[in-house]
Amino acid sequence: MNAPTQARLQDLLRRESRSLLQYLDESFPWTTLDKQSALSRLHELAAEEREAAAKVARLLTRRRVALPYLGAFPEEFTTINFIGLDYAVPRLVAYERRAIADLEQDLARLDDEEARGLVQEVLTLKQGHLKELEGLATGLPAATVR
Repeated sequence: MNAPTQARLQDLLRRESRSLLQYLDESFPWTTLDKQSALSRLHELAAEEREAAAKVARLLTRRRVALPYLGAFPEEFTTINFIGLDYAVPRLVAYERRAIADLEQDLARLDDEEARGLVQEVLTLKQGHLKELEGLATGLPAATVR
C-alpha cells in the first residue's frame, strides 16, 4: 500500500469514527415515545457505520499501517448536545451528503484494489443510510426555533 493510499484510509477512518452520526449516537437525541423507533434505527445506523470503520482499521492493521489518532469530535458538534431528533436528523442528512462526496473523492484517488473495494463498501453503506435518514426526516415534525 503506497503512502497516499495509507493517508487517505487513515483520514477516512478518522472522519468515520468522529462523524456526526457517531456523535449523535453518544449525545442522546430527545424524541417523543411515538418516535422511539426512529431513534433506535439511528443507533443501528451508527453501529453499522462503526463496523465499516472497524473494517478500514483492520485493513490498515493487516497491512502494518499505523492507526491514526482519532482525536475529539469536531467542536461544532458540541452545540447539539441533548437536542431533539427532529432538529438532528436534517443536519445529519446534510452531513451524510458531504461524507458521501468525500468518499467518492477518496474512491477516485485510490489505486489499491482491496482499499478501493472497502471504500466502495463504505460508500454504498452510507448511500443506503442517507436514503433512510431522508425518510426519517420526512417523518419527523419540522424543528422550530424559538
